[in-house]
Amino acid sequence: LQGNYYYGQVIDDAALNPKNVSVTECEYDWACARAGLPVFVFQVPEKQPIVLDPEELHRANDREKQLAFRRRAAHPGSIFATFKSIAELRELTMQALTQWEREHASTSSPATPADPAAPDIKAVPHPELCLGRGPDTDRIVAGVLGDRPYVLVQGPGGIGKTTLTQQAAHDGRVAARFGERRWYAELETATAPIDFDAAVLRALGLEASAGFGAALAKLGQAPSLLVLDNLETPHAPPHGSAIEARLGALAAVPGLALLASFRGQERVGGLRWGTRISVGPLEPAVAKELFLEVAEIVSPEDPALPGFLDALGGVPLAICLTAREAASRASLSGLWADWQRLGPQVADW
Repeated sequence: LQGNYYYGQVIDDAALNPKNVSVTECEYDWACARAGLPVFVFQVPEKQPIVLDPEELHRANDREKQLAFRRRAAHPGSIFATFKSIAELRELTMQALTQWEREHASTSSPATPADPAAPDIKAVPHPELCLGRGPDTDRIVAGVLGDRPYVLVQGPGGIGKTTLTQQAAHDGRVAARFGERRWYAELETATAPIDFDAAVLRALGLEASAGFGAALAKLGQAPSLLVLDNLETPHAPPHGSAIEARLGALAAVPGLALLASFRGQERVGGLRWGTRISVGPLEPAVAKELFLEVAEIVSPEDPALPGFLDALGGVPLAICLTAREAASRASLSGLWADWQRLGPQVADW
């Protein structure tokens, strides 16, 4: 992506730059030679101010060279376009990738064998424990197997969104549809669109530098499920529109189902979600079952247990952390006394 054709200096090394052209044109030639695929060139309008080295100013007036490069960059199969804003650039880029992938999906050559040095494919982890989420699981399964297979699972932190999506992804009905083509992109640390792209690529077993188009191509080879965990991180300002553009590109991939977890109730655009689920606290009986399952030796008749369950409010993460702290105790009385004095910090949450 270049701001202007004649921005910057000319490479002086004749071996690297035999045509004595600008860095932009040199980079274009290198990309064409290495990629073996169309190269998309996006340029700001000529009226945009640019800064040039004084010795290079005469090149900005060399109209014939500039026009010749434009004609070459716009050869059939490639794309050359101008943009006026970053938002327009994002849109043009995603449209170009989606258009090219659609046009070449049926004629593309067979996938090359995996590079032994490439990252391992990130399969969906098995949830450690998922209780009381049967109806929500069924809704998710119906959603990813439906006509509009895009499911958004929302709720507060610690409510069990990740566990629920993992549970649904391992449901027998989902496994029967997608087989091993169920992938899991961890986005908790993806704070920018480039991190989102890298996480998806890694989930698919591709190099992070392969480009988002490579992810779209692999996902389009056969029916697939892509789980996007903690989508709220890359979607946070100022990157929401860029991430939504990527969601739109993913939704355009034939046969792809999307299952995303998102902390909070914020609207997430970019596609028409077929199913939206708001996850709430566990029912009291299920909360008690979860606590006792994790705490192991605590008696269901322990007099301090009702107080703990009321304080934990049916939030699965809070229940698990507190129950783990109680797991080595035969009685909850001491831990409950500490809780009344110190609060949740006794369970390190």
